[in-house]
Amino acid sequence: MLDLKIIEVGESDYTSPMILVEAPGSDPRSCIDYRRKRMVKLLKGCEEYAVLYFDDIVIYSHSWDSHLKHLETVLKRIEAANLTLKPSKCKFTQDYVLYLGQTAGLGSRRPSETKVQAVVDFVTPKTKTDIRAFLV
Repeated sequence: MLDLKIIEVGESDYTSPMILVEAPGSDPRSCIDYRRKRMVKLLKGCEEYAVLYFDDIVIYSHSWDSHLKHLETVLKRIEAANLTLKPSKCKFTQDYVLYLGQTAGLGSRRPSETKVQAVVDFVTPKTKTDIRAFLV
């Protein structure tokens, strides 16, 4: 659809991602994911201490008092938007978090141990087939 100029890429907060959904017994349908737009609107003004990635919100602060204020602000906004959280998926007051393949916290960020181990354990390609598999 991009090639046919039916849609175009947008970086604005007001654009919503388009996804293809395969319905049973029919052709794929294009759908717009309005959740992203709603979440961006929900956290507007909280960019200094809250990061949004799909349906994850990471709240970070320099002090305990400011963290409690930031957490309260975000939770009140979630409540005002009539959204709910699943407690079993929530983690609060973590010194370090694993986020997007990085371990971050207490002013530092480093690759997660599993990512580093994958690089250490990587077998060097020896044949053309191995190299092609690596490049794909």
